[in-house]
Amino acid sequence: MDAYANTNDVEKTIEVYQRIKEDKDLQPDVYTYSTLIKAFIQSNHLDDAFIIFDRMKQSSMIPTQPIFSNMISGCIQANEIDRAWEVFDSMRLSYHQPDEVSFTLMLQACAKRGEVERALNVFEDMTGSNLYPTDVTFNVLINACAKRPDYFQAAFDLLEQMQTVYGFRPDLITYNTLLTACARKGNLRRAQAIFNTIGGDADHHTFANLFSCYASYNPVSTDTTSTQQNNQNQALVEHAIISDQLPQRRSGVVSEASRIFNAIVSEQRCDITTSLLTAYLSVHVMQKQARDVMDIYIDMFDKCQLERIPRTFSLMLQYCYGQRDADLAWRVWGDYQEFLERRQLQQQDGSISSVTRINEGWAPDQQRRMALLMVNTLARGNDLKNALGLLAAEFSKDKPQMSELKTFRNKCIQLEDEEALQSLKRLVKRDNKIKPADWRFRK
Repeated sequence: MDAYANTNDVEKTIEVYQRIKEDKDLQPDVYTYSTLIKAFIQSNHLDDAFIIFDRMKQSSMIPTQPIFSNMISGCIQANEIDRAWEVFDSMRLSYHQPDEVSFTLMLQACAKRGEVERALNVFEDMTGSNLYPTDVTFNVLINACAKRPDYFQAAFDLLEQMQTVYGFRPDLITYNTLLTACARKGNLRRAQAIFNTIGGDADHHTFANLFSCYASYNPVSTDTTSTQQNNQNQALVEHAIISDQLPQRRSGVVSEASRIFNAIVSEQRCDITTSLLTAYLSVHVMQKQARDVMDIYIDMFDKCQLERIPRTFSLMLQYCYGQRDADLAWRVWGDYQEFLERRQLQQQDGSISSVTRINEGWAPDQQRRMALLMVNTLARGNDLKNALGLLAAEFSKDKPQMSELKTFRNKCIQLEDEEALQSLKRLVKRDNKIKPADWRFRK
């Protein structure tokens, strides 16, 4: 059973389990059920795993701590965080004292929801239980802080604690996570320092995160970095592709990102992946430098034989929104629909799980946000007729709020198209919070 479970063959695992039950000389024990639960979890059959789990608890068998950890892990993978907490609390109150693994899993659950305060409380409970955190524990906790810009400094404080108090050396996962924190904060200076620390160990995740930092950086804002930190950065080993000065203009941000990308290609520093190329595209879109956007979206993706993902389409629709380009938006929307068709076919034949769907960014709520962006993009490009048609087609069952279509509403007012405005009002939910039309939107 364990051999089949480890190869993700749930049908064979069940087949052997049935043979055990049918054999008069054999009796399923806690390890049998543990293996069966593991097979269900690994094949994303969480409900089946809970059936076996509940059957164990109702019998005289006591689930082991690894079984509880497996169940919690399965809930987190399926994005059922509340269910994970139920399993954790059940274990804690009725069966076992949580160990380092289960505490670390709950930190991961907090990170998924951006519940940093709760994560710090869990970490405090862990250390208060005389449990020794591992480097994985710190990586997960740093990841939780990295998801919230208001906990940016806390992520680096944990890095300091990880090194000085517990003696762990940060690994590439730690540094890549800190780069995501810099991207959310828009702190390019610190991102450059981290990149210089990583040096030649950088992988495609590192470069993708670095490009995200260039995308979120605001070159017109005042650099509040302390003089001491600047001196530390200058003392680090300089890499030719990274300047020791922050770009002062958006064009300079894109130029430096392009230099980095060209070095990746020419020096083969890492594999060119979809996430990496999408992050590079985000620099041009977010920095409002339109010159190379189409070359990246069309030529580079085709040249590298990479599939565009929802994040790619979302960036391009943001670009079209900024450029008021309804024609290009339709092309991007068509590419997105083809992507969804392929994925839905793969989901039907079982080759793609619901977890993959969430991670790739095409779950129902994510598709809804994309459709709203497309409708507002068409409206901003003065294509009110097609914007109304798409709105009616995509939201026939679950009408959006008017507050989600402010661009559309304001464009109707600006163009003095009362008929389109009334049609829009019929297609959305009544929103009492919406403010009266601003006279500045009128001609």
